[in-house]
Amino acid sequence: MLPPGRTAATPTFGTSRIRSARRREKSKAGAPTEPAVSSNVEPKPAEASLGSRSPLQKWRLIACVFFLFVAGYYLSDLFRTITSSVSGQLISEFGLDAADIGLLASVYFLFFAAAQIPIGVLLDRFGPRRVQARSWS
Repeated sequence: MLPPGRTAATPTFGTSRIRSARRREKSKAGAPTEPAVSSNVEPKPAEASLGSRSPLQKWRLIACVFFLFVAGYYLSDLFRTITSSVSGQLISEFGLDAADIGLLASVYFLFFAAAQIPIGVLLDRFGPRRVQARSWS
């Protein structure tokens, strides 16, 4: 149960100073003052922050995140350029022309663009750790 005058969305940082200033303004104006509500809950720092890790763990985390971005960029670049590098074989084996090769390259782009929506929903629903762990397994 929340104290009177508080909602779940009320921030807990520095609210006692704001309330006391409001009470002073109301008392000067002659309005009845609301009872003082003190919050004994101190905000806790994030347990998984970089500050609580050793230097080796920090660099491992940074290297892992950097590696994932590099791998994503590499795959994106690979898929974007693979059609141009195999276009000679595609033209000779399947009889494709330049318009068909362009369509093939744009299908790659549209597929990856369309995949952003369900992946974003999964990330919002289950969080990045679960989605990433599931995709790697």
